Amino acid sequence: MRRFNYTGRHKLQRAEASVAVLPNEDGTADFQLQLKVEKLRPNHNAARIHAEAYLGNRFERFDFGTVGSPRFAARRRLQTFTAAEAIDLLFRVKIVDLTGHPGRLVAIARSIRPVGPADVTHSSLLPVQVQPLDDVVFKVQYPENALPILVLNESLDTSLEQGMKSIAKGNPLFVSLVYPGAVREILTRILIVDELSPDEEDEGHWVNRWIRFAESRNGETRPSGEDMNDELKEKLDQWIDLVVQKFGKDLNSVRRFENAMVEK
Repeated sequence: MRRFNYTGRHKLQRAEASVAVLPNEDGTADFQLQLKVEKLRPNHNAARIHAEAYLGNRFERFDFGTVGSPRFAARRRLQTFTAAEAIDLLFRVKIVDLTGHPGRLVAIARSIRPVGPADVTHSSLLPVQVQPLDDVVFKVQYPENALPILVLNESLDTSLEQGMKSIAKGNPLFVSLVYPGAVREILTRILIVDELSPDEEDEGHWVNRWIRFAESRNGETRPSGEDMNDELKEKLDQWIDLVVQKFGKDLNSVRRFENAMVEK
C-alpha cells in the first residue's frame, strides 16, 4: 500500500479548490477542477496533482499534471459514477512530491462538495420565495448581506395547480428562460453595479459563493482592477456572458425550451 508522509503539508482552503459537476444527456457526468496552486510554486513545481471522486467506499482517481504544469482546462468524464450519483459525490485533492521527498503529501483538500446546476436551481445559491408582486412573474431581491432571493408571484402560486415553487424547480420553459437571466442579473449586480469583492475573512459569504460558482463555469478568474472604467466593465460583461453561456449549456436550456415548445 502506498503511504504518504503528511509532515509539513499545506491545507488547501475552500477558496483554493473547487469542483463543478456537469451532467450529460446520456446519464453520464463530467467534472471540472479549479485549483489555485500559486502558493506552491516554485518550490513544488514537480509535485503531482491527484483528485479523487468518492461516494462511500467507491472512488475514482484522476491525474491533473504537476504544480508547474497543471491540466485543469478540460472536463473529465466520471466512469465509476452516473449523473444521478454525481450529485452526492465528494472530492479530495492531493498534491504529492515525487522528487526530493517521494511520497510526501505537499497539500491536501478534503470533502470538497461540488457545485452544479442544482446549486442555483435548487435554492442553494438562489433561495425561492413566494410573495405578492404586481404585474411580473418573478423578480430578484437583494437582502442586505445575504443571498439574493428569487421571488415568485403569489397570485400565480394560488391560481396554478402545480404551485410556483414546483414550476420554478422543474418546468422546462421556466428553467430555461428564468435562471440564465437571473444568473446574469446577479453577477452584473455583484461585479459591475455594486462592485463587490470577495470577503477574505468569511469563505462562506454569499458574494464568495456566487463568485466561486461563476469561476467554476467560466474556467478563468474574473477580471479585476482598482477602479471601474469602461474597459474593465466591458471585460466583466464578456466574462459574465461566458458564465451564462456555460450555465445554459449545463442546464441544456435551448433543448429544454425547444422540446417544451414542440409539446405545446
